Amino acid sequence: MSATVVKEVKKIQKSFLWDWGSENRKIVWVMCDKVCESKDKGGLGVIDVRKFNLAILGKWIWRLKSKERSLWKDILDSKYGGRRVLRSQVHNCMESMWWRDIRKVWNLAEWDNDFDDRGRWKVGDGEGIRLWEDKWVDNIPLMEKVLRLFSISLDIGRTLSQVGIWNNNRWVWKLSWKRDFFVWESSQAKLLSQVLDNKRLLRKCEGTIDKWFWSNVEFTNFSVQVAYNILLGEEFARYGDLFVELWNLKILPSAKITALRVLSKAIATKDNILRHGIYPMCDCCPLCGVEEETVSHFLCRVSWRIWGLCFEWLGIFLVLHCYYKCTLRCLNL
Repeated sequence: MSATVVKEVKKIQKSFLWDWGSENRKIVWVMCDKVCESKDKGGLGVIDVRKFNLAILGKWIWRLKSKERSLWKDILDSKYGGRRVLRSQVHNCMESMWWRDIRKVWNLAEWDNDFDDRGRWKVGDGEGIRLWEDKWVDNIPLMEKVLRLFSISLDIGRTLSQVGIWNNNRWVWKLSWKRDFFVWESSQAKLLSQVLDNKRLLRKCEGTIDKWFWSNVEFTNFSVQVAYNILLGEEFARYGDLFVELWNLKILPSAKITALRVLSKAIATKDNILRHGIYPMCDCCPLCGVEEETVSHFLCRVSWRIWGLCFEWLGIFLVLHCYYKCTLRCLNL
């Protein structure tokens, strides 16, 4: 999705939320990022079209990493080199706009500039994992773990199944080198031997193919929703139950939105109006006439009396707090 299209969609979203009156005058009380946050976090759950588009493009990367055999994958492999070239920062002038977007998704800062860091390999028959280049050991490529040995290896570009043999139903590693090891390389050789001894391939049969699991959770396929939450920064976030209780209330939607704006300090109090460049005649509360009108001044002395009379008329008895969030909790919000 082009930047122009994203800009126009966001413009429509803002117009829907904030335009009012015959002149479409508007005051943006809440930032766009806050509106796009999930309802449990205090937002409205409005889709951020840019980040959602990136999450959908991530699905294509997932399919490139899968064992799926199809014509479109063969074409991409022959034209661009497949998924492994996505990590490279070198751009090709012959790349399509779609492929450039896929490359941007791979290198997003939200998943530490490398899409591979959001998953891990489970070794099967070894036909889909490259020995040196892929992150199949501790989520680090062996070429970085033992760089010196990588420089003298003859197995660069080979998969795991191509660097060993089966001997009496036991997998034996058979790596090839350009020369014998020097004395100072023995420590890395020992480290490599320990790493490989702890890894065993499976016989090629049904259900033993190499698998890549998304988001470091075993047996979990790629999910656009999970990827979108990561881009929003909500992957491992934990929030209170205040907003959950608010949205579960059986009241008018307009009342929920009003309560949400109070909790987000996004109502037309005089301090908020002043912050938006509109200067009122007086910044004092119109009820008590003493303190500045703010969201925290939600219950001044005069409004306390009014609310007290209303609750008494309804037969509700509670202690009103001076802090508006505590008051809302007392009202089962």
